[in-house]
Amino acid sequence: MGDVARRYIKDPLLLRFIDIKCYCWAVVPANMTPIINAGMVLSDRHYGGVNFPEHGVGKIAQTLAEGLEKAGSQIQYQARVKRILTE
Repeated sequence: MGDVARRYIKDPLLLRFIDIKCYCWAVVPANMTPIINAGMVLSDRHYGGVNFPEHGVGKIAQTLAEGLEKAGSQIQYQARVKRILTE
């Protein structure tokens, strides 16, 4: 996102705003934020309001993992996936 923004936008304040928005959402600067993610971040401010998950976006994955484990699933972190078993 950062490279694309700097190609077309010259206003340093607007570029800083984009950097901050990307960092708040993706926890990386705009130059490390994929353009598709940045598009969602920036459009969210204008379509439907600002809807950030309480405690950050990592809370979504954490809650999903907790629910899966409560339902009897086993999650192996940092493991190479060779196959996914479902019943």
